[in-house]
This record gives sequence, C-alpha cells and structure tokens, in this order.
Amino acid sequence: MGLVNMDKVILFDLDGTIVDNTNHIMRCLKIAIQKLNIEFDNHIANNISGKSFSQISSMLNLSKNEEAKLIDYYFQCDTSNINNLSLIDGMLKLLSKYQKLNFKLGIVTSKIKKTTSILMDHFNLLPYFETIITSSDVNNVKPNPEPLIIACQKLNVLPSKNICYIGDSLSDIFASINADLTPIGVTWGNSGSKLHLHNDVKIVDDINTLEKYLDHHYGL
Repeated sequence: MGLVNMDKVILFDLDGTIVDNTNHIMRCLKIAIQKLNIEFDNHIANNISGKSFSQISSMLNLSKNEEAKLIDYYFQCDTSNINNLSLIDGMLKLLSKYQKLNFKLGIVTSKIKKTTSILMDHFNLLPYFETIITSSDVNNVKPNPEPLIIACQKLNVLPSKNICYIGDSLSDIFASINADLTPIGVTWGNSGSKLHLHNDVKIVDDINTLEKYLDHHYGL
C-alpha cells in the first residue's frame, strides 16, 4: 500500500475536543479519587486535566492495585452518566465535511480502550475515523509522541507538519510538537484556558474558526 497524501490527514483528541465532557470528567475523577480516601485538593484539581490514568496514578503515588480501583471507580461514574454527555456543537458537520473530501481522520486519546469504545459507540463516531489510538495501545502516553506516531503509521503516512492534531490540553500540544505535527489548541475543552500560554501554537475558540483554519492549512 502506498503512502496516503499527507495533506489529507487530520488527527483529533477525544475528551473535551470532540465530546463536550469537561465537567463530567473532573466530577468522575473527583469521585474516584475520594473513594480511595485521598483528599481532592486544588493541587490535584489543577494538574489532572488531560492526564492519563497512569500519569494520575504516578502523581498520587498509587500502587497498581489502587490504580486499578481508580480506573474502576471512574468507569462506574463515566458509564452511568454517559446519557448526560453531548458532542461539541458543529463537530459532526465538521467531521462529515472532511470525510467527504476524502481526508483520513484519526483519534488519539489518553482514555483506555474500554471507555473509548463505549463513548465512540454511544455517539456513533466510528464511521468517521480510520484509526483510534488509546492509552491501552501504547507504552508511552501524551505528551510523549508515541501515540501520534503510531496513529500516523496506522494511516500509512509519515509524521509531518502537514498533519494537524487538534486537542484541548497542554499534553496534546506538546505531543503534537514532539511528533513534528502541527498542533491546534481548542479552548472549549478540559484545560483549554491554559493553551493561551503558548503564543506559537494556533488556538481556536469555536468550531467555525477551527474549520476556517483547517481549510487554510490544507489549501481548500
């Protein structure tokens, strides 16, 4: 199989980027952490957005058994409240547009495979994406570039600045930079307000601005 035209590949984060679950994630993490008898203080609240379970576990100095309980507690909250979630307004229209233009679309998320699959099925997102990379598929999570590099491999392209990665957290931005892709930060997600600290990164505040930037970047 030959290489796909690199001008026709877009990668997306999931939580806070495609799915509007900003408050939901933090609430479920708070519940899960408190069930481990750990105080959910401001330091934790300010440092867990966009983090994988392994990163949160390391930050809290959890044992492997405690990490497994953390994931289970979060999963219970996450799945029981999924009907309260929604997609970012205009996101399906955006995905449909680029799919019809023969773009290869992919998801790179720090969620585990199980919770990712439930979310993708719930919103019927699977038909839009050629590849989905979760934290269960890699040895090193974002901001390490490995998940993005694997996504490019799955799409049969070489990482380059022709490819955009869209996300709402600093780990998304750094992962994109580390993989030599073009990062786009969206401010409607879990930690989007922190993205304005990075002047060299394109930051967008709404879906229409995102679409205009993508059209410009890909020469449409």
